[in-house]
Amino acid sequence: MIVAAADPYAIFARARQYWEAARYPAQVSYNVVVSVKRTGVSSSAHYRSYYDFQTRAVKVIAVTDEELAHPYTPHGINASRSMLRRSTGRTTPS
Repeated sequence: MIVAAADPYAIFARARQYWEAARYPAQVSYNVVVSVKRTGVSSSAHYRSYYDFQTRAVKVIAVTDEELAHPYTPHGINASRSMLRRSTGRTTPS
């Protein structure tokens, strides 16, 4: 049975109609995984990123998902009085 070849221009026109009618979301989100192996130890960090089709902007959240889940709380610094003394040439602290 011989089947007549389809008209390539008709195929292209139908494909173009389909793609032009498609609606895409205004923004797409991605998860970026950075994997590192250092001295035989593997680790990875996960980042959230977004692409805005309207502005063509890419936004990447610079804080990892791991740090967002378990934020680091700084505890300040430890300083002693001896660190804060100035040397005035005297034998007793000023």
